[in-house]
Amino acid sequence: MNSTESALESTVSALADCYDQVVFLQQAVERAVHATDISDVQALLLDAQTLMAAGGSALHVAGGWVGPVPNWLARHRTPAERTFELLDSHPESPGAFLGVPFQGGWVAFWDKPDLFCAGDARLAQTLGDLVASTVAALDTRQRQLQQDIEEHDRTLASRIWRHLVPEQLPAPEHYRLSTLSQPASQVGGDFQIAFGNWIVVGDVSGKGIAAALFTGMFVSTLRLAVQQEDVGAAIALALHPQLEAAGMLATLAVTYLESNGAFKYLSMGHPPILIRRTSGQIESLGATAPPLGTFAQDHYPMRLGRLDPGDLLCLYSDGISEAERTGEDGCMEMFGLWKVRHTVAHATSPELGIRSLVKALEGWQVQDDLTLVMVQYAPDPGAPGTRSNVLELQLPADTAHLASLGAFVRDACHRLPHPGLPELAVTELAANAIKHGQARNMIVLVRGIDDGYLITFEDDGLPFDPTLAPELPAGELREGGYGLVIVRRSAHTVHYLRRKAWNSTELHYPSGPHPPAGVSP
Repeated sequence: MNSTESALESTVSALADCYDQVVFLQQAVERAVHATDISDVQALLLDAQTLMAAGGSALHVAGGWVGPVPNWLARHRTPAERTFELLDSHPESPGAFLGVPFQGGWVAFWDKPDLFCAGDARLAQTLGDLVASTVAALDTRQRQLQQDIEEHDRTLASRIWRHLVPEQLPAPEHYRLSTLSQPASQVGGDFQIAFGNWIVVGDVSGKGIAAALFTGMFVSTLRLAVQQEDVGAAIALALHPQLEAAGMLATLAVTYLESNGAFKYLSMGHPPILIRRTSGQIESLGATAPPLGTFAQDHYPMRLGRLDPGDLLCLYSDGISEAERTGEDGCMEMFGLWKVRHTVAHATSPELGIRSLVKALEGWQVQDDLTLVMVQYAPDPGAPGTRSNVLELQLPADTAHLASLGAFVRDACHRLPHPGLPELAVTELAANAIKHGQARNMIVLVRGIDDGYLITFEDDGLPFDPTLAPELPAGELREGGYGLVIVRRSAHTVHYLRRKAWNSTELHYPSGPHPPAGVSP
């Protein structure tokens, strides 16, 4: 064979190799797109090895080799650029070698009968870039899959946690009850439980899954513990060792409410239990034992207390008192127990207490789980010293119904010395909602309490807080005229809350000799 024929044969062979490499890369791209794990990438590398007629190949990604490699290669450093030589000599080193780096790793081929050529290097370089993008895609897909799994687990955990810690609790007989449960994440360490006459509020340190696991343990333990003579000792026996071993602690407020208003309680390091008397006085019941997980005791005696008709019992977690905001001086300030007491002091019903605290927390950052349970002793209407009946009227928001609305309020408040005052105030609120608030519906609730009446007027009109609007010399309520003066000054206290799409204004009219006090702070 002469030199011309030899050159022609080499050219044809090179073209054939190029064609094979182009076909291989086209197929490799399609396979890389559908790769599901690193084994698919290894398969590409083995096919490239066959195409090059090499005796071995290896892939180095994410700081390590994929699969076993020869000792001489395991000690080889990552090349800074394409190389046809080993950086470190070794007795077992192959005669022919090709190493090509890419972003995040490198590929190696060896033991080719002939020396590796520039075409092999280009193929290896293109393959390396393809491997880099494929590995990155696999990592992204794996992270997304892990996130999906974690999200599914969190959703499932949240569903289970909410089943264990329902948002609403059943009220014991002769009591009214409202709750607020707001975990800091999908699952929380706060919990509130009610079964029979027992109401329990707890707070496990921390947030998330670990705290939620202990919440589940508390729920199952408490149902058995309350059947024991020493409830606290039974709880501590079951849970104190586990909390201590986990380096966690829990506070707990346990109450048992009698049908006659008497109650007993146990507080394991929990924030003070508050009692709001009908006079507005606040009493505080401090902790009776240290938190669980700190110092175990042999006995946990329960203390005794009593609620009169209309009195409120407030159980809450420190997520409320530890809410923060930036003060006027630029420093962080806490909501604090004082603000909790002050807000509860003006609550005349569980519902109003919840709404008032939610409103008071506006502008504050609540970082922790938040739990609030408010219970009011409300025996049957025939019980001495109480009138717990509630009268309700629902009407379309139309001026044609104002006369009926006024008559309803006047008749419902007939025990007051001047029942015309609440009639006039509620009528003014209704007229304002109809004329200026574009309301379509309105609801009036009149509740007889020990020291008078609570009247709640609700409408689905535009937001309007009668406690904040300025008073002007004349004009209708929306402009802040005489109607606003009547509403503010006829009632002893006035509370407002925007609840979803409804305005809710609560007026308190005492039956005693004390004069109206106006808008409550």
